[in-house]
This record gives sequence, C-alpha cells and structure tokens, in this order.
Amino acid sequence: MIHKFEKDGKFYVLDVESLSFFEVDAPAYELLEEDHLKEPKGLGDEYKQAHKELKTLIDQGLLYTPALEVPVRERALKALCLHMAHDCNLSCRYCFAGQGTYGTGGIMDIETAKKAIDLVSKTPRRSVEIDFFGGEPLLNLEAIKEVVAYCEGIDKDFHFTLTTNGVLLDKDADWIDETMDNVVLSVDGRRQVNDRMRKTKSGGGSYDVIMPKFKDFVKNRDKDYYVRATFTRKNLDFSEDVKHLAGEGFRHLSCEPVVTQDPELAIREEDLDKIKDQYDEIARLVEEDELDFFHFNIDLDAGPCLQKLVSGCGAGVDYLAVAPDGKLYPCHQFVGEDEFVIGNVDEGITNPALQELFYNAVLGNKEGCSECWNKYFCSGGCHAAAYHKNGDVLKPDALFCEMQKKRTENALTLLNFD
Repeated sequence: MIHKFEKDGKFYVLDVESLSFFEVDAPAYELLEEDHLKEPKGLGDEYKQAHKELKTLIDQGLLYTPALEVPVRERALKALCLHMAHDCNLSCRYCFAGQGTYGTGGIMDIETAKKAIDLVSKTPRRSVEIDFFGGEPLLNLEAIKEVVAYCEGIDKDFHFTLTTNGVLLDKDADWIDETMDNVVLSVDGRRQVNDRMRKTKSGGGSYDVIMPKFKDFVKNRDKDYYVRATFTRKNLDFSEDVKHLAGEGFRHLSCEPVVTQDPELAIREEDLDKIKDQYDEIARLVEEDELDFFHFNIDLDAGPCLQKLVSGCGAGVDYLAVAPDGKLYPCHQFVGEDEFVIGNVDEGITNPALQELFYNAVLGNKEGCSECWNKYFCSGGCHAAAYHKNGDVLKPDALFCEMQKKRTENALTLLNFD
C-alpha cells in the first residue's frame, strides 16, 4: 500500500510498510495507484520512463512493500506520570482534570512517590522516564526534589520531565533547569487567546504572570523544552498563536487540539478544513524560521522501532499514571475514573484484565488502523480520546485521525531530500 499526495505543486509518495518516501514527477504520480502500478499503455515516453524507474523501486522493496510481521510486544514498565498535586493555581476553562483536582484533590506525599519509584525500578529496562504532572506539580516542589534525590540512589538512568503552567516557575528555576531533561510550558499563544481560557483563581488573565517567567527560563536553557499551546473552536486561527510564540523567542513549540466535552470549545467535523489550512501555514512558518514544531518531527531513518510503532504511547503497559492516593491508571487522561484503576503503588497491577485490554490495544486490533496509510505515524491514536469519544479504546476518534494525517503529510514534506 502507498499513499500519495500533492502539496504546493509538488508530488509525493509514501510506501506505508517500508516508510520509504519520495518526491516524484507528474507522470510517476499519475501511474501510482494505492495498491498497484498502472501500465503506461497509450501514454508518452515520459510515462514509460517513469514506469521503468518505479519498477526499479518496487524491485528494490521500496514501493508496494508487503505488510510487516509485527513482533510480540514486551511487557516492561518504563515510564511513570506522577501526579504530584491534584490542585492548581489557575482555572483553565477547558481543563479535562476538573480545574486540576480530578474531582478529588490531594497532594502526593513522598512515601507514595517513593513506592511508585520502587515499582518502576523493577523494570529490566535501563532507561526510566518520570513525568512530574498535576494539576500544577510545582505546588509540591519539595516532594519533587525528594523524588529526584531518591532516584539518585537507584541503579537506573532516570530522565525527568516537568509539565507546568509557569506561575511558580521562578521558584528554584535554576534547580529545575539543571535537573529536568525536558520541561513543558503551557501557554496558549496570543495574550487574548490565552487569557480567555487560562485564568488565575481571581479571574484575571495569566499571560502577563507567566510569559516573563517562561522567557527567562528558556533564555539560556540548553536542554529540551516545549512551549505547549491548546487550540479550541475559539481560536481556529491557531497558526497565529504559533507565530506569536515564535516571535517571543520560543523555538520549540507544540499546539494541541483541546480535549473537552464543552460544545462551545470542542473541535467539530466542520472545523477540519480550516484546521488543515492552519497546519499548512505552520509548516511554512517552520520552514522559513527553522522552528521545531512537535507534530512535525519525523525521522524515517532512525525513528522508533516497529514494536513502538504498533503500540504507541504504551499506556497501561509501558507507562502508568500515579494519583496522589497511590492508585495507578493507564495514563493521565484516565485518572479519577474508577473503572480505569489498574492497581496501586503497594500491590502493583491488581486489575490484570484491564492491563490486558491495553496490551492488546495495538494497530492490528484497532478499528480501521490496519488499512490506514498513517498507521505507523499515529500508532492508532490516543486510547483516551478513543474511549471518551466512542466508548472503546479500540475505536479511534475519526476527527483526530484526520488531523493527524494532515500533520504527517506536512512533516514529510519538511524532510530534507538533499
């Protein structure tokens, strides 16, 4: 199976199984069908030459490659999302976590956090990822420091990520910069867009509170960071928010579709054409300004292994979220939902049937994924989005699928062919 598309007057083709990607001329583009190469009967010499060259690629195993044999999936926990605080110092209108409380509230104590670290430290994997999350995790900064110190005594390579709204980022900013391998900074772009959604507890806008802190933090940072925006139906011109953030000096950017049940904010099918246009505009911006846009990062030569490509984020198997009370969930977007409690830090996995569901939530078992050209780039999409939209982790959200396909096309066209 192949996928072909046209963009800005150029013609492209992707071989789905080998991930070979080519820019081709118009005759070659015309001869290529999804599942076969047309014969150039009755066509000119340029078509015959194109057919000959395409046949060579087929013989080399670079076009119409047979489906890959998927390896047996490993069962090895390698990442934890520690919910250090089910509390927040902002009141974001679209927050999927009930203003950061997840409906329960609570602050993670150090003993619970250490038990979680003990759990993941049993993995046979050498590298372990810990994401400090919330609510707002910096409300529990001293516990974060204790967790990092505790990890230093364990014979693993720990990699730390902090996701923050920035209100408290100036508190021990040097320690955060030195310790965290990646920092995700949440702001929605232009002041009016951000302040409409991301308000302080007193009801004011948060832009002027956090932006100076974000700028100061990344000014001399030489490790990973992402400035992460969220777009809703209220800012379907979100390329302007990416442009604004780039203009403020941020080079590593992300802009995610909102996760919400609010009908005024949720993305609708009729929004897709405009959203796709926005991704095209962001691609132009990335190319012109040499920005790093998260969803356009693709490496066809040294990307994830096949096992990772078919299993995605690994929620419920490779990756677990830990609530302040020690309950374990498949990922942060299921936290607080009783039917998705998969275990606890004292006993580990106590709901093996639920883990089995997520273990089997791979491409071959997801509805429509085996026949989709984008399968190895989206890995079946978000389990939580599928469940919250369709009531089934094996039934992807079609709206998000379309957005992901557009992202992939743009990411491919940004690859350097030199």
